[in-house]
Amino acid sequence: MSDDHRTDDRTTDTDRGATDPARVERAALSDLDGTGRLFDGEGEPDVVRLRLDAGESVPPHAHPGRGVVFFVVEGGFEVTVAGDTWSAETGDCLRFDGEQEVSPAATDDGPATALVVLGLGLDGH
Repeated sequence: MSDDHRTDDRTTDTDRGATDPARVERAALSDLDGTGRLFDGEGEPDVVRLRLDAGESVPPHAHPGRGVVFFVVEGGFEVTVAGDTWSAETGDCLRFDGEQEVSPAATDDGPATALVVLGLGLDGH
């Protein structure tokens, strides 16, 4: 593969004046200090880095109309989805319907980081 279609940090082929309809965006988790969106602006799917200190949690909430993928990058989480709690460690991945309430919490072992991808609902809509 040639380097012609690769992009540098947070740039796209369209930013460089490319006429190809394919769009590639690149971001690094290291670009963020804590919790935040990896890509600025609009677009699907939405990608969020979630970083919690040991014992810290996010209050129950939902992501209506979205499918959620929760990938643990580092540490451990207890993720409560629709009242059931799932343990997830580095390398584990959970997928669930965003209509359900979710509340992730870092375990007491140390800080934890997850990559949360919010896409179209699990039924494709």
